[in-house]
Amino acid sequence: MPFLGECSENPYTHLQHFELVCSPVNIPSVHKDTLRWKLFPFSLKDATKTWYIHHVEDAEGSWPSLREFFCKKFFPLSKIIELWRKLINFEQKDQEPLGVAWEILLSYTVGPDLGLPECMLLQHFIWGLKPESAKFLDIATGGAVVYTTPIEGKRIIAKILINLEDYQPTPSEDHSEDAQLADLSPCHHHTRSPNHRRGRLFSNI
Repeated sequence: MPFLGECSENPYTHLQHFELVCSPVNIPSVHKDTLRWKLFPFSLKDATKTWYIHHVEDAEGSWPSLREFFCKKFFPLSKIIELWRKLINFEQKDQEPLGVAWEILLSYTVGPDLGLPECMLLQHFIWGLKPESAKFLDIATGGAVVYTTPIEGKRIIAKILINLEDYQPTPSEDHSEDAQLADLSPCHHHTRSPNHRRGRLFSNI
């Protein structure tokens, strides 16, 4: 999808997708950054393409410089403050599965450095969970996630959400601790009802 520069769009996400699309393209004797520079305007539309035409010379032929100009233009300080506020005040919504809540928190980290330590990101995620989800995560990790490094904590959460395929309760479900522990056992064969939600809710970090 072309980037329009609307408030809901994230230029950092757009650049990630754009570079991913460009990655398989290989032209002999043409540097990757030069190729990205040439193809980038085709990923823009309307006001953003006009901006590119007027300011492309400011980057002086450097793809990293163009990236920087692009992000500064379409991710101003007001957006950074709003993103910081969302992270600090993160709360899991009613009926929102744990995996979805985790993905939403991670989406807030796609952008500039907010100056918030990684350990605080993990802590605010745990604080923002509904009681049922927080209890489930505590049981699934044996309480370890609170005491791990940020990288290890992310790895533990990712592994749990991938392996359990949404066994975790939504905030409206009333699961006892014993039932949750049984679900986590590798020897336990869990029978799902036809209406049980399936599917992997979490992708790689």
